[in-house]
Amino acid sequence: MKFYNIAAILLMFSLLISVSAQEIPENQYFRIQSAQEDGKSQKGYWDIPGAPQTVKEGETQNIQVYTVDNGPDRLFKFDEQDENQYKIIPKHGEENSCVRIENTSGKNSVNLLIAEENSDEDLETFAISYKGNGVWKIHTLSGKVICLADRSSENRKNVHIWDEHSGAWTEWVFIDPVSGKKFIPEDENQDIDGDESFETGSNQANLLQDLSSIKISNLSGKEAETVIKNIDQTYLELYKFESRLNKLNSNLGKAEKILNKTVVVSEKLNLLSTKINRTDEALKVFTKIPVVGPPVTAVRTTIGISKNKLDKLNDKVQKLEKPVFRPVCDGYGKLTGISQSFDDKIVKLCNQLSNLKSQYSAVSSCAAATKDQNTITTFEQKSSALNTKITEINTNLVKMNKEIDKLENITNSILKIEKPIKATDKGIKAAEKVFNKTDKAAKKIENVLNKKFKKNILGKKINISVKSIISGGKIGETIEKAAKKWATKLLNPVIKKLNIKIPEIPGMDSIYKELEEMKNSVNVISEFNTKINEFSNSTEMLKSSLENQMKECTSGLQCE
Repeated sequence: MKFYNIAAILLMFSLLISVSAQEIPENQYFRIQSAQEDGKSQKGYWDIPGAPQTVKEGETQNIQVYTVDNGPDRLFKFDEQDENQYKIIPKHGEENSCVRIENTSGKNSVNLLIAEENSDEDLETFAISYKGNGVWKIHTLSGKVICLADRSSENRKNVHIWDEHSGAWTEWVFIDPVSGKKFIPEDENQDIDGDESFETGSNQANLLQDLSSIKISNLSGKEAETVIKNIDQTYLELYKFESRLNKLNSNLGKAEKILNKTVVVSEKLNLLSTKINRTDEALKVFTKIPVVGPPVTAVRTTIGISKNKLDKLNDKVQKLEKPVFRPVCDGYGKLTGISQSFDDKIVKLCNQLSNLKSQYSAVSSCAAATKDQNTITTFEQKSSALNTKITEINTNLVKMNKEIDKLENITNSILKIEKPIKATDKGIKAAEKVFNKTDKAAKKIENVLNKKFKKNILGKKINISVKSIISGGKIGETIEKAAKKWATKLLNPVIKKLNIKIPEIPGMDSIYKELEEMKNSVNVISEFNTKINEFSNSTEMLKSSLENQMKECTSGLQCE
C-alpha cells in the first residue's frame, strides 16, 4: 500500500470522526444510485454498457450511470476488508472481479471500471462513510471522492474520481432490488435500550394517592367506621400494588426483548461455530504446500484454540435453548399482555373503592340520620358483610404480592444479561468479520495456486500452475527461477492477509450462568401465568360482589 499525502490522511481521519460508523450488510446486493436522483427519478444508477452477463479474464468494463433495469450488471455487493473499507463486487462478475480505479495516476477524472481482482488494495478498496438518511460517500484510499462526471446523472455519464468536495453528485444511495427502498442502517444501540414501546407509564396518573380527601361525617356505628377504615387501607395497598405491577410490566417488556435477543445471539453463536469448522477444513488442504503451508498452519493453530472454546460454550448454550430460554421467552410473551390487562383491572378496582367510600359514607349518614335503631342495626349488619368482601381483596393482595416476588426475581436476573448479550453480539460480529476474511483468504490462495504461468522462455512454451511451481515441478533452473519470482509476487499479498487475530467473544459465560439458573424458572413462569389469570378473574368477581353488597346496604333506605 502506498504512503498517502497529508491531505488524504487528514481527509480519511475526518471521515472517521465526522460520521457515524455504520456497517453495510455483506452478501446482499444493491443497486447504486446517485443521491442527486434519490426519490426523484429512475436515473443515475451504476450500469455497464451492453448489459454483460459475465466478466471475462483480462476484460475491463466501464462504469456509467443509466436508467434502472433488472440486469445483473446493475447489482453490487460490499465485501468488507477493514472497518469502513470495502471491495465492491458486481453480481455479473462475482467470481473473479471487482470495481476498481482505472489506473494509479491519482489524477482527477480517472474512471471507475470493473476488472479482474488482483489484490491491488490501492485500486480495489474504497472507504465508505455514512452521511445519514440513507446517503453515503465513497472515497478511494488516497482520498479522492467517487462522483458523477460533469455533475450529471444523465444516461451514459461516467462515474469517476475527483478531489474531495461536496454535493449530491458526490453522494450515493444503495437501493434494495426487492423492496425498491434505500438502505438505512439500524442504530445498534436501540436493540434493547431506548425502546419506548416498553415504557407503559403508570396508570396512577388517574388515581388519587389516598382517599383522605373524601370527607365523612355522622356514620351509623362502629361497623360503618370499620368499613371506612378498611376501604382506606385496602385502597392504599392496591395503590402500592398497582405501582409495583406497573413497574413489573415495564420490565416484562424489556425482559421479553432481551430474551428474544438471546435467542438470536444463540443462533448466531451456532452459525459462527459452523463457520469456524468450515474455515478450518478449507485451510487444512494448504498446510502441506510449501510457501503457504507455515502461515496457514499458524492460523489453524490460532483458530483451533478459539474453536475448542467456542464449541464447548456453544454446546452448553444449545443444550439450554429448547428446555430453558425458548419456553421462558414464550412465557414472557404471553405474560406481557395478561399482566397489563390485570393492571387495568386493579386501576378500575381502585376507582371503585374511591367511589364506594363516597357512596357508603353518604348512605351511612343517611341511616344514622333516621335515628331509627332497627334501621341502623340492619345497616350495620349489612356493613359487616361488606367488610368481609373488602377483607377478601386484602387476602388476595397478600397472595398476589408473593407471586410477584417470584417473577420479579426471575425478571431481574434476565435484565442482568442485557449488557453481556450486547457484548456477546458485538463479539460475534467481530469474530464473523475475522472468519469472513479468513474464508476470503483461503479462496484467494486457491485462486492464486490455480493461476497459470504462461510464457516463452528460451524457446520453450511454459504453462504451469503456481501450485506446481512452489511444489517443485520439474521445469528447469532458469525457468523455475522466473516462475518462482512470479508466483511469490502473487502469493505474498495473500499470505499477508493470513496475519489475523481471532477475537475473544465476551459475555457468554455470564449469559450461560444466568440461563443455567433459569432452569427452575420455566415452571414458575407457567404457574404465574395461571395465577395471574385466576387473580384477574377473582378481581372481576370481587368488583361485582362489592357493587352488589353496596346495593344491599342501600336497600330499604330513603336517602336523597
